Amino acid sequence: MDPMNQMMSAPFNMLANALNAMAGLNRAMTPATAAAAPASQAVLPQALPAMSAMPSFHPPSPTVPAMMMSTDLGDDMVKLVRWWIVFTKRDQERTIAQGEDIVNYRTSGDQWAGQVMVREFQKLDPATRATLAAEPRYVKFHYEVLSRWPQESGHYERRLVEAVEGIRRALEGGGG
Repeated sequence: MDPMNQMMSAPFNMLANALNAMAGLNRAMTPATAAAAPASQAVLPQALPAMSAMPSFHPPSPTVPAMMMSTDLGDDMVKLVRWWIVFTKRDQERTIAQGEDIVNYRTSGDQWAGQVMVREFQKLDPATRATLAAEPRYVKFHYEVLSRWPQESGHYERRLVEAVEGIRRALEGGGG
């Protein structure tokens, strides 16, 4: 075989070898399947695990199963959100602030995180604030939506119309 053909076939040969190695590993793990399949036939897993079976990177929550956790704040529902501000510098790791908020408006996670961080940083003592400002790359924000509920009507539209009508009456009466 000439060098050009060897170079072009090398990636395919590597893939074939990797698949054969995986098939051998799979046969070793499932003896019943290995007996039924010829040695030359690759026995690959039938399906990948579902996404819900993959590990979650959220902190454990005793009240909400990991599958239900979300970070989507872009709907008009009332959302119960748990959040943490964490300092991750080696040997100085700690939680700066944490809490739960109700978010009853549509927003992005970045906008809301910025609001929470500004609010919480104003509550910190000056020394802690100076430390965090000097090393912002170690300041991390994490949040999760614990629950969602539809917004109640609250007769907002009716009150808005009444307020606008009151303004109109005031302008008509004052203007002449």
